[in-house]
Amino acid sequence: MRNIILLFLLVATAACSNYTDPDPISDPRLTTPYCNDPSAINFNWDFPGVPDNSVCFYPSEVFAGNYIWHDTLLNDNLTPRSFDSSFVTISQLDTTRVKLVGRCSTDLFLTTNKFLNIVIDSVVNNGQIFCRPTDTIVGQGLKIGFADDTKFTIDYTIFSDTGNSVHKATFIKQ
Repeated sequence: MRNIILLFLLVATAACSNYTDPDPISDPRLTTPYCNDPSAINFNWDFPGVPDNSVCFYPSEVFAGNYIWHDTLLNDNLTPRSFDSSFVTISQLDTTRVKLVGRCSTDLFLTTNKFLNIVIDSVVNNGQIFCRPTDTIVGQGLKIGFADDTKFTIDYTIFSDTGNSVHKATFIKQ
């Protein structure tokens, strides 16, 4: 009996082999390249197809460019108090971060995302130094839809030694 069991185990072991995956089936109709990077705006657009990250575009690319910054200073009841404009340049630092230059002597660093939101990064004490060493700026904004590549808005607050001021800004691409 013991020999039969050993013989059965020997035959069963010899009959087994390692499983190997079959070759994938390729569909010649799936030739459209698509972006396979989750941080890109066009992640999985044109899926199914062939993954090709060279077709990806990122939020920082959408916001980069030269703009007129139309700024509105608001009263405590959020009605416009004064208006100001300046030319600024937004340059791409990486796929999600940009730098804004031209408003004052300090650069602003902003973070964007694939949903076309933009945030003034918090770098120092819940904000970022702005224009004067005693000024700190915090804020966020958005671009309404990908098709509108001409403008976006940011609502921000400047905290200062002389008081706080609330602003609404519209950036119009040049």
